[in-house]
Order: sequence, then C-alpha cells, then structure tokens
Amino acid sequence: MIVELLLDFFFGIINFLLGLLPTFSFPFLDNLVWLYGQINRFTSYAAYFLPMTDLFLVFSGVLIVTNFQLILWVVNWVIRRIADVIP
Repeated sequence: MIVELLLDFFFGIINFLLGLLPTFSFPFLDNLVWLYGQINRFTSYAAYFLPMTDLFLVFSGVLIVTNFQLILWVVNWVIRRIADVIP
C-alpha cells in the first residue's frame, strides 16, 4: 500500500512535468502514417507469395548503383567546370 502510494506520487509528478511541455500537431504526419500502414499491409500480403528480403536486397542494390552513377556524374561535371575555368 505504501509502495503503491509512492509510485502514484512519483508517476503523478512525472505526468505533471510532461503536461508542462508544449504539444505539437503536424497534419501531414497523418498522411505519412496512413501511407506507411498501406505499404506495410501490401508487403505483408505479398510476403506470402514473394520473398520480400530478396526483393528489398535487389531494390537496395539498384538504388546503390543509381546513386553511385549520379555521384560520379556530379564529380565529373565539377571537374569539367573547373577545367574550363582554369586555362
């Protein structure tokens, strides 16, 4: 009984301190949460037929190669621009 009283007092203080913090509301997060739920539901249904880990590995590999090509193009572009400025 004493332990319950101490715990109620302790959590009451914590609840009061958390109540002092301002709350924020971002309406666009509702759409992101809904989108995440839809993607999660789709992948859970598709997981019965397709190996999701393999698909995500292939997708990650494609993204890595594409980003590497983009970075390589940007570096080459910067080098060409520097070479054009310096005669």
